[in-house]
Amino acid sequence: MVFSWLYRRFSCQEGERLARLLKDYKDRLDKDNIFKQDLLMDFIGNNIVVKEKTLSEDIKLKLTLNNKKFVVTFKAWKYERTDQVHEIIAENIFPFQVSYNVRHEACLFECIGAGDRFIVLRTSRLKYPIKVKRYSIEATDSLYRGPWINILSFKTRKLLAKNLMEMGITNEFIGNCIELARDKYKRLNSTWADKIHNFLNN
Repeated sequence: MVFSWLYRRFSCQEGERLARLLKDYKDRLDKDNIFKQDLLMDFIGNNIVVKEKTLSEDIKLKLTLNNKKFVVTFKAWKYERTDQVHEIIAENIFPFQVSYNVRHEACLFECIGAGDRFIVLRTSRLKYPIKVKRYSIEATDSLYRGPWINILSFKTRKLLAKNLMEMGITNEFIGNCIELARDKYKRLNSTWADKIHNFLNN
């Protein structure tokens, strides 16, 4: 099993639980993502890069990047919302997520990679809204910079990405599972999250 390494880090029962959580999350993510595309945004000097992406009839994204800030503009019908990140240094901007909800759909926007002069963006249109009521339109965890910020060091994130990428497990993927565990198993929140946290930092 691809997650067999977990059993060496946790007890058998804990390893099975985390492996199941990882698999369930990945299966759900693959099933719910009905539209996905990666965009490369690079810039030279002080040039501003602007890309617009239509995800559906109701959802449109406008992405702006220069050497000082990164701006996301979300549009749906008459609504418009603008958020921004002021730094593009890789360890400061990577990873983060922005999700928006509209009607029966949701838009998940992620920075999945970054360098000194570029960032790689992934846009996904999901089948169902994320964490908010139906028909609502709002940003969920606006400019949420992923579970690694203030949890893991940048060095640890790089190490995880390098060693686990071949198994299809990215640092964002595990981090999202940690967040999912916190939401789903509220009574196990501190104990379970701390065990994962300690494992990833040791």
